[in-house]
Amino acid sequence: RLHGWASRGFDPHIIAALQGESVLRLLSGLLTIYLAFYVESTAHGLAAAVQLGGVVAAAGVGNFLGTAVGPKIKLNRPDLVIVVSTAAAAAVCLLVAIVFDITFAIAGMLVSAITNSLSKIALDSLIQRDVVETLRSSAFARSDTAPKRVTKRS
Repeated sequence: RLHGWASRGFDPHIIAALQGESVLRLLSGLLTIYLAFYVESTAHGLAAAVQLGGVVAAAGVGNFLGTAVGPKIKLNRPDLVIVVSTAAAAAVCLLVAIVFDITFAIAGMLVSAITNSLSKIALDSLIQRDVVETLRSSAFARSDTAPKRVTKRS
């Protein structure tokens, strides 16, 4: 659906950037939910609260760091930042899956949050630079929301 919407006037690199950002958001959300259920099933009481707090803190700190560092980075190639962010987040998640430990999981959440923030800043930069003014507000709206699919049942 994203590709069909974007093909109405966006360059292929904009479509790829939107897809990359979508992957990072999906990864971040799934990782958050997975870690919450993992902590709930493996730890109880204070230990569970501390582990869950570590996951939430890593997400918050990572988001803050990515948002703080992002504007200071010179974004000559914002599409490359999105690709590198997606690859880095995927590699770290693979490492977390192979050597699973709550410490690695918290580190994975931190990296995922940082790459998600950097990718969002790069996507905004790319939209401002490469999307024509008449489509820019639609591109920003699409980059910040997921379309809802309405289906009719017979």
